[in-house]
Amino acid sequence: MEPHEMMDRGRKWEAAAQGPDDKRRAWISTFSDYDGSGRFHAARVLELVDDPGSKTLMDFGCGDGRMTAPLSEAFEFVYAVDIAPSMLTVLDQRGLPNVETVWYVPPGLWLEKQVDVAVSVSVLLHNTWDDGALILHDVARVIKPGGLFILELPVYEVEHEAAYWNDVGTWSPERFRRVTHSAGFTLEMGYVNPGAFSPSAIGPWHGAFHRLRRIDESQVSR
Repeated sequence: MEPHEMMDRGRKWEAAAQGPDDKRRAWISTFSDYDGSGRFHAARVLELVDDPGSKTLMDFGCGDGRMTAPLSEAFEFVYAVDIAPSMLTVLDQRGLPNVETVWYVPPGLWLEKQVDVAVSVSVLLHNTWDDGALILHDVARVIKPGGLFILELPVYEVEHEAAYWNDVGTWSPERFRRVTHSAGFTLEMGYVNPGAFSPSAIGPWHGAFHRLRRIDESQVSR
């Protein structure tokens, strides 16, 4: 899929961002307590990060900030990145003093400075495999060598490519290892679900958070 086609999916998310809060939020989370779901996921991220207080974070695919808001309380500075500018407008209205919003226009992601930690929840599963690989490479470039990437992506023994903008796509373990390594990550913690994804039989690790480490090229033996 060409980058302009990823932007077409972004326009679908942009359309979903319009209108009242309850309409927008229905696309983003099935939790009845919307902001509570953000705090729940933020707590899971913080369990995987050492000493977040002095670190900078990027929340990639931040939406309207349900997870950005609680994470901003734990990190020194946060970049909130999304492909839908209307989502970023709503996030800005939260008035978070240490958060800078960034509109993602693929291919390429540029921040003023690299971050110590990046997180992405419920993003790659809605993209094709090629676009997921593009995103991983873009994310890798803005993480400091040795930095962390906390990624939520359903990995199953039998994979399925996302066919439309809010379809649930999955990656095979082989694809996940190959693409993350190509992007410049080592996998420190990963989870694989048996079989194939089905809405009626969701795998036990479907919503697991993988932990990846940005390779420090200076420490790679040659």
